[in-house]
Amino acid sequence: MLIAEKMARQAAEDYAKELSLQKAAEEAHRIQLDQTRRTLEKLLVEEMQAKRDEELVRKLQAHILNEEWDKREELEKLQVEQRRLLDAERKKNRNFQRRQTEMEKELEGKTVEICF
Repeated sequence: MLIAEKMARQAAEDYAKELSLQKAAEEAHRIQLDQTRRTLEKLLVEEMQAKRDEELVRKLQAHILNEEWDKREELEKLQVEQRRLLDAERKKNRNFQRRQTEMEKELEGKTVEICF
């Protein structure tokens, strides 16, 4: 019976070693999976932050673009107004010069009359 007990004990010890090795392998696998999960969670957080940053940049760019369009529109209106004022000044200047020429001719005609 002693041999049978030794064999049974050896089989039980072998089985316990096998279970222990299996448990250690499972623990190592679980640790590796936990590390992978933490890495993936970190990457996910970084990706989410990057998307928020990109969205913020897009909003700022859109805002700046709208401001630039508004400034351009304002400058175009100002340019139209300045052209209108310049045209009005040119017209006044032409009218003044025409009137001055007429008055000079009129004065010249009167000067000629006075001389004779």
